[in-house]
Amino acid sequence: MVISGSDFGATVSVSFGGAPGSVSSSTSDTINVVTPAHAAGLVDVVVTNPDGQFSTLVNGFTYEPLSVTSVSPVSGPTAGSTSVTITGSYFVSGAGVTFGGAAAGSVTFVSSTQLTAVTPAHAAGLVDVVVTNPDGQSGTLVNGFTYVAPPSIASVTPNSGSTVGGTAVVISGSDFGATPSVTFGGAAASVSSSTSDTINVVTPAHAAGAVNVVVTNPDGQFSTLVNGFTYFPPSITSVSPVSGPTAGGTVVTITGSYFVSGAGVTFGGAAAGSVTFVSSTQLTAVTPAHAAGLVDVVVTNPDGQSGTLVNGFTYVAPPTVSSFNPRIGPYTGDTSVTVTGSNFVSGAIVTFGGVAGSVTFVSSTELTAVTPASAVGYVTVRVINPDGQSANAPYQFLYRISPVPIGTVFVTPAPSSGNLRGLTGADNRCQFYANGGGFGGTWKAWLSTSTVNANTRITDATYRRLDNVIVANSMADLTDGSIANRINVSSDGSMLGFQYVWTGTTAAGVYPGGSSTTYSCSDWASSSSSHSGIGGFTSYTTSSWTYGSRLTCNSLERLYCFKTS
Repeated sequence: MVISGSDFGATVSVSFGGAPGSVSSSTSDTINVVTPAHAAGLVDVVVTNPDGQFSTLVNGFTYEPLSVTSVSPVSGPTAGSTSVTITGSYFVSGAGVTFGGAAAGSVTFVSSTQLTAVTPAHAAGLVDVVVTNPDGQSGTLVNGFTYVAPPSIASVTPNSGSTVGGTAVVISGSDFGATPSVTFGGAAASVSSSTSDTINVVTPAHAAGAVNVVVTNPDGQFSTLVNGFTYFPPSITSVSPVSGPTAGGTVVTITGSYFVSGAGVTFGGAAAGSVTFVSSTQLTAVTPAHAAGLVDVVVTNPDGQSGTLVNGFTYVAPPTVSSFNPRIGPYTGDTSVTVTGSNFVSGAIVTFGGVAGSVTFVSSTELTAVTPASAVGYVTVRVINPDGQSANAPYQFLYRISPVPIGTVFVTPAPSSGNLRGLTGADNRCQFYANGGGFGGTWKAWLSTSTVNANTRITDATYRRLDNVIVANSMADLTDGSIANRINVSSDGSMLGFQYVWTGTTAAGVYPGGSSTTYSCSDWASSSSSHSGIGGFTSYTTSSWTYGSRLTCNSLERLYCFKTS
């Protein structure tokens, strides 16, 4: 410092509060001096000339205490190592710095108003920052620095999710910073909000497996929850319903876990017609067409990860109907019908003309059904499985008139040669089939011999088929050269196509005359190929229905059978 005045001697001495200063140079009116150390406060400055004369400036100098005004940055991790700039006054080279009583790792003197120091490790919280000059004087900035605790993760909820990512997760813990960052297995998550003890994040995509969850505060401190989150591919636990038709179109609910929007579904390798994302545990899908049998159900998330339910769905083949027996019954119903086919399922229904009968499931190839009442005539027989798949019979069921009136006619279901064992054998054949059908009454064949005409054997009546279709209104109508409708209904209910029928009878209902070996197979007692007999055609309504062609007696033909009583 410089002391100005007058009459200073050549070699003056100077004291500050009684402590000698170091005089570097002087003139009669100026002294350059360096102050000695001294306690803070006002002190007298005394200049003494060599002759002992002196001059005193009372309270001429003030010793100011060391002061700390600011610290930057004002916080750092508990592990220390934060480089801090300390601003204040009256710092001197060699000054020391403590943070909460712990000595700084290193201190650099920049100027009397600035130091830099590296924070030591310390417990979390506010601490005083103290600068101490070599003379022991110190300055303190109370609560000048905050040690910030590292974050701590207590839990991750939920702790698992899809490999596709997108799972909303809550991380609970403590000492989270204002803007923390979060990673799952090294992949950055999207932080939506955070507090000191809660972070809401959305998981990133990641391969399947357990991964570490890391929360990093802005100051670089971090916390790791080892294997804190597990990535899972989708998995399927159930499918409902578990079966459906081969044509597809079944709406299926798939239950499992880790499904995501955009997931695809296959059934036996065929893509589902449509897939609806309901939740991470449920999808709905419409089955595609597929061959019958068990198939795997596979759910594949957009990231390619998939889950499989082996044999999770069964494609059920539609039913088929190969036969049913009997094929005829009274219009009052209550006929027990055996339906034979394939792919029948318990719970199947059988309809006759659209009306369901009572059904007993016997096996996948056999059902028994009791016919409901219906109008007389042919109806379609349909088998419908519980899944809606159905099959129509390849032929129809005949509801016949009941009781069967006199004059009813049918065609025998099986043919025979011309050796019918005469008229008696032919009538017995008609009666056999009538009895088997439960038609009642007496039945005779429409046959003539060389001595007996057919029109004398048949009772005059209204003639009708078993399906109640009128053939002729009287004997005169029957024998006038044409009939109203074909006689083509068999005793078993079959509607026949073109078939030959033994008759030996003209359109007038009489024997055509001539040798019996030529026109009636020796009165229906010969099956010789050298003999012949007259036959009619089931597909004609002209006279050819009875007087159509001459046939060799070894051929196999049918009979017309009429109820006569």
